[in-house]
Amino acid sequence: MGRRIQLFLLVGLFQFWVVAALTNSDDVTALNALKTQWENTPPNWVGVDPCQDGWVGIVCSNSRVIFIQLSSMGLKGQLSGDLGSLSELQALDLSYNKGLTGPLPPLIGNLKKLSNLILVGFSFSGPIPNEIGSLPNLAYFLYWLDLADNKLTGSIPVSNGNTPGLDLLIHTKHFHFGKNRLSGPIPDQLFSSNMSLIHVLFEGNQLTGGIPSTLGLVKTLEVLRLDRNSLSGTVPSNLNNLTSISELHLSDNQFTGSLPNLTGMSLLNYVDLSNNSFDASDIPPWFSTLQSLTTLSMENTKIQGQLPQTLFTFPQLQTLNLRKNLLNGTLDIGTIFSGQLQLIDLQNNFISSYVETGAYRKELILIGNPICQENGATARYCTLPEESNPPYSTNPKNCVPIVCPTDQKGSPNCRCSYPYMGILFFRAPSFSDLQNASVYVALQESLMKSFQANSNGLPVDSVSLSDPTKDTDNYIELTLNVFPSGKVLSA
Repeated sequence: MGRRIQLFLLVGLFQFWVVAALTNSDDVTALNALKTQWENTPPNWVGVDPCQDGWVGIVCSNSRVIFIQLSSMGLKGQLSGDLGSLSELQALDLSYNKGLTGPLPPLIGNLKKLSNLILVGFSFSGPIPNEIGSLPNLAYFLYWLDLADNKLTGSIPVSNGNTPGLDLLIHTKHFHFGKNRLSGPIPDQLFSSNMSLIHVLFEGNQLTGGIPSTLGLVKTLEVLRLDRNSLSGTVPSNLNNLTSISELHLSDNQFTGSLPNLTGMSLLNYVDLSNNSFDASDIPPWFSTLQSLTTLSMENTKIQGQLPQTLFTFPQLQTLNLRKNLLNGTLDIGTIFSGQLQLIDLQNNFISSYVETGAYRKELILIGNPICQENGATARYCTLPEESNPPYSTNPKNCVPIVCPTDQKGSPNCRCSYPYMGILFFRAPSFSDLQNASVYVALQESLMKSFQANSNGLPVDSVSLSDPTKDTDNYIELTLNVFPSGKVLSA
């Protein structure tokens, strides 16, 4: 995020589709089979004609089901092979239905026209079907392949002779497989120079082995999360070929050898290399070259020496976490530092003195350094600050807030209505300062532009964001309210 905020929105909830023909009999059979196997299907899933009767979450064209969107519906059951008979299906979004369990059916490979597959936030188990790699539209048109936050096991499938695999999805932009139970090595074959990936997210799995050097061939890559696995060995030297990367997360693995050389990766906003087994090293030269950094986290990485004053001058720097290292000498932040700098955490190092100019007044933590052992715990930087997360909420837009009925909410335009409510998840944020209101204002503007640009002219009055929090996975969550205008929005 920061200067640019990438937002993935499915606005199908607000779209109207007029269908005159009866639903194709094969599609009716498939949907009725799903209805029988699932609990908590929408109440209006009755009648014999899903398209003409307007079943919630079902979008049709020319009597065929082309889009299923049933996210956050509380569905329970399994994803059966009956889904494979929906031969015209182009998009499937069943995200955040924790009650859906069992394996992903191999017959999902029969959906030859599928271009969007979003199955995040379930309790699916078993392996990733190789057949996903055989979907022709996934290979050529898929923007987002999201199987994150499930219980998927086994290895990452790649092609082998007549068996398809994920390496065939050369035009896919997003590989999201975080928070599963995938194991084994990341195959060399998974990546190649003709891929178009911009996000590779495998955080929170059980992957072993090293990072394949072929990853350095994917020059389009912008976000890489391999943190919280059991990866080992040295980080490939060609990693810094990925000059478009803005977020790099390699923390909580078992990497050894020298610190990775990030020289030339000038677009980096967020770097986390914490809790690995790198060799002890001096402050790396690339520290002073990453002028776009908002967050640098290198806890327990054995870096040593005295911190250069230039590190604090990066214009966008918000958080510096260098706890549990071998830093020593004098800490001198100087009088010219980033105006966005909120936290400098240098706990448990060997810093012996601090040049106090009075200019920096945000959080500085030096507990566990000789300077605090010598001076006692009287200095502010020798005590842990109280955790605080000041709430954010969208402000009214040049109007006087009004008191609404208890079942309604006031919009930023000071109108009472029944908003659509949900949670936005950011699994690779480029910032760490949750108090930075400019980020949320930019996101609100981006959301409104997305609604206004929709060809159906969505009747949205305004949007509001509130209560940003960061969870243990370093994901940021935001409460979203979408307020309808004078027209009635239909889901």
